[in-house]
Amino acid sequence: MVRMDVLELSQDTLRVLERVQSGEEVVITVEGRPVARLTKVTEKPRWVSRDELFSWLSTGAADAGLRRDLDELMPEMVGDRDIR
Repeated sequence: MVRMDVLELSQDTLRVLERVQSGEEVVITVEGRPVARLTKVTEKPRWVSRDELFSWLSTGAADAGLRRDLDELMPEMVGDRDIR
Protein backbone atom coordinates (compact mmCIF):
# COMPACT_ATOMS: atom_id res chain seq x y z
CA MET A 1 0.00 0.00 0.00
CA VAL A 2 1.26 3.41 -0.99
CA ARG A 3 0.45 6.67 0.81
CA MET A 4 0.08 9.73 -1.36
CA ASP A 5 -0.78 13.34 -0.61
CA VAL A 6 -3.85 14.76 -2.32
CA LEU A 7 -1.67 17.32 -4.09
CA GLU A 8 0.35 14.55 -5.74
CA LEU A 9 -2.90 12.85 -6.76
CA SER A 10 -4.23 16.03 -8.34
CA GLN A 11 -0.98 16.65 -10.23
CA ASP A 12 -0.70 13.15 -11.69
CA THR A 13 -4.12 11.52 -11.53
CA LEU A 14 -3.69 9.33 -14.61
CA ARG A 15 -0.45 7.78 -13.31
CA VAL A 16 -2.06 7.11 -9.92
CA LEU A 17 -5.09 5.47 -11.53
CA GLU A 18 -2.82 3.33 -13.69
CA ARG A 19 -1.08 2.11 -10.53
CA VAL A 20 -4.44 1.32 -8.94
CA GLN A 21 -5.61 -0.45 -12.08
CA SER A 22 -2.53 -2.66 -11.95
CA GLY A 23 -3.57 -3.77 -8.46
CA GLU A 24 -1.73 -1.36 -6.18
CA GLU A 25 -3.68 0.13 -3.28
CA VAL A 26 -3.20 3.87 -2.72
CA VAL A 27 -4.15 5.74 0.45
CA ILE A 28 -4.76 9.43 -0.13
CA THR A 29 -3.73 11.77 2.67
CA VAL A 30 -4.51 15.37 3.53
CA GLU A 31 -1.95 17.04 5.75
CA GLY A 32 -0.56 13.59 6.57
CA ARG A 33 -3.92 12.10 7.64
CA PRO A 34 -5.39 9.24 5.59
CA VAL A 35 -8.78 10.23 4.13
CA ALA A 36 -9.44 7.79 1.27
CA ARG A 37 -8.30 4.48 -0.16
CA LEU A 38 -8.17 3.80 -3.88
CA THR A 39 -8.44 0.15 -4.90
CA LYS A 40 -9.04 -1.64 -8.16
CA VAL A 41 -12.62 -2.52 -8.91
CA THR A 42 -12.62 -6.27 -9.33
CA GLU A 43 -16.20 -6.91 -10.30
CA LYS A 44 -19.12 -5.07 -11.75
CA PRO A 45 -21.77 -3.99 -9.26
CA ARG A 46 -24.81 -6.21 -9.44
CA TRP A 47 -28.43 -5.78 -8.54
CA VAL A 48 -29.73 -7.97 -5.78
CA SER A 49 -33.25 -9.19 -5.28
CA ARG A 50 -35.42 -7.74 -2.56
CA ASP A 51 -35.29 -11.05 -0.65
CA GLU A 52 -31.49 -11.12 -0.83
CA LEU A 53 -31.29 -7.53 0.43
CA PHE A 54 -33.55 -8.29 3.38
CA SER A 55 -31.53 -11.40 4.13
CA TRP A 56 -28.35 -9.32 4.31
CA LEU A 57 -30.03 -6.69 6.45
CA SER A 58 -31.43 -9.23 8.89
CA THR A 59 -28.01 -10.76 9.54
CA GLY A 60 -26.01 -7.56 9.96
CA ALA A 61 -26.27 -4.36 11.91
CA ALA A 62 -27.64 -1.44 9.94
CA ASP A 63 -27.63 2.17 10.99
CA ALA A 64 -30.53 3.23 13.17
CA GLY A 65 -32.22 5.31 10.47
CA LEU A 66 -32.29 2.61 7.82
CA ARG A 67 -35.64 1.14 8.86
CA ARG A 68 -37.22 4.60 8.84
CA ASP A 69 -35.72 5.43 5.43
CA LEU A 70 -36.86 2.15 3.90
CA ASP A 71 -40.36 2.60 5.35
CA GLU A 72 -40.57 6.06 3.78
CA LEU A 73 -39.22 4.95 0.38
CA MET A 74 -41.13 1.72 -0.04
CA PRO A 75 -43.63 1.11 2.77
CA GLU A 76 -45.49 -1.58 0.85
CA MET A 77 -42.32 -3.70 0.67
CA VAL A 78 -40.86 -3.11 4.12
CA GLY A 79 -43.84 -3.06 6.43
CA ASP A 80 -44.25 -6.84 6.59
CA ARG A 81 -40.60 -7.60 7.24
CA ASP A 82 -38.67 -7.42 10.48
CA ILE A 83 -35.26 -5.94 9.67
CA ARG A 84 -34.46 -4.48 13.07
